[in-house]
Amino acid sequence: MRFHHIFLWGLFCATGCAQLPDSPTQNLEFDQKDEGIYGLLRLDGKLTDIRYRLSKNADQWRVEELRGPNNWVDITCEKECRLEVTRAGRVAYFTALEGGTRANSTCMNNHAFAICKLGNAEGPRFYLWVTLVTGKPIRLFLRRMGDLQGQVALQ
Repeated sequence: MRFHHIFLWGLFCATGCAQLPDSPTQNLEFDQKDEGIYGLLRLDGKLTDIRYRLSKNADQWRVEELRGPNNWVDITCEKECRLEVTRAGRVAYFTALEGGTRANSTCMNNHAFAICKLGNAEGPRFYLWVTLVTGKPIRLFLRRMGDLQGQVALQ
């Protein structure tokens, strides 16, 4: 994983990136609808050129980072990098957006980052990329760019 990206992301987002509307509490989990390609957003909502591909193989979720044309590199490939379902207390810590909500959220994390889904099971889904190596979570929104076979747009 390119850790210099993690510190760069900190420039785009302070502690809170956005405010999401409250919605009724539901049991939220990652599912097949979450598989796809995502672009990292700056604090101002503009896309960066950083892309991630989220997919599930058997019972294990994985994240790949785009590092050149059609060059996807698995950043969850080693034992200590594998994503695990985040405990409820840690989900609240990862998703506590300034002035926002942390209800209806779920996360998967490893030692370096978490991916969180906010929303409800039937409505819109919002995604966060949470950097964990700086001592304090840095939260950035992700924008879904398409399914696993979709083209990756840089804008």
